Amino acid sequence: IHTLKILLKMANAVCPLVILFAVIYIAASQCTQGDVRVVGGSGGYEGNVQICNEGKWGWVCHTYWSTPEAQVVCRQIGYSASYASSRSSSYYGYGNGTIWLNYMHCTGSENKLIDCDHTYDIGVTYCGYQHLAGVFCSFGGGCA
Repeated sequence: IHTLKILLKMANAVCPLVILFAVIYIAASQCTQGDVRVVGGSGGYEGNVQICNEGKWGWVCHTYWSTPEAQVVCRQIGYSASYASSRSSSYYGYGNGTIWLNYMHCTGSENKLIDCDHTYDIGVTYCGYQHLAGVFCSFGGGCA
């Protein structure tokens, strides 16, 4: 919000283009609680998994990460769970920033990853950036 205020002050002095930049910047950095995305893959169908908590993206660690967890993520991002594969050990590269979840326990039928059981509260993890969880959903497309 502070950044937005500064950008808006600049916009009054510079041009409407700065306002457009501010709106895009804010929209790109915010997320909705429980949303997931994949990062580092070749497309939206594969990558290391991030989950939104408190308006911020953070990583998911790979401890107990397997097919049921991958199925939930793939379904949540709009792909079929039928061909979901789990990836471990930061398969799509190391990350930085917050790690939100670890020790996930999904059945595969949950609608959202946040609905799966997890051993520790969100934000309490014993994991490093070399242990990020990933998914491979399918080759392209977006058919659920």
